[in-house]
Amino acid sequence: MTTPGKTANPAAWLAAIVAFVALVAVSIAAFVSGRLPEGPVTPVFDKEACAFCKMHVGEPGYAAQLQTRAGDVFFYDDPGCLVEHLAAERPEVHALYFRHVHEERWLTVEQAGFVPMPATPMGFGYGAVDASTPGAITFAEFSAKVAARDRGGQ
Repeated sequence: MTTPGKTANPAAWLAAIVAFVALVAVSIAAFVSGRLPEGPVTPVFDKEACAFCKMHVGEPGYAAQLQTRAGDVFFYDDPGCLVEHLAAERPEVHALYFRHVHEERWLTVEQAGFVPMPATPMGFGYGAVDASTPGAITFAEFSAKVAARDRGGQ
């Protein structure tokens, strides 16, 4: 307690300043962490588990990711696992990304086409390429093939 004409305890002022700075830092962290990603997030390959089948995401050329409106980011080891997860869980989608099967870059769902591949991590048999690639099918067509496979068809 201070008396008139005397200055406050410097330690109390320092504690108040530290508490204020900590409050501001926590507020900024909460604001930043609540923002949705503004592009693809690269997983730690060979460490990240597929959100659907739980196998490791080890072959970058077949990686895929789902970003939800809630801010969650899910990684997949095969584009087909992402399709299966969408069908099973029906999350609110913010963005979908697919790793180009031949290049070290991500494609948005609008940029992606899918071509048959001899072997993929979970056997869905397609890899992502640019949509303009001859013979590439759309995401909707790829999703239909995954659903047909689940029903025992081609």
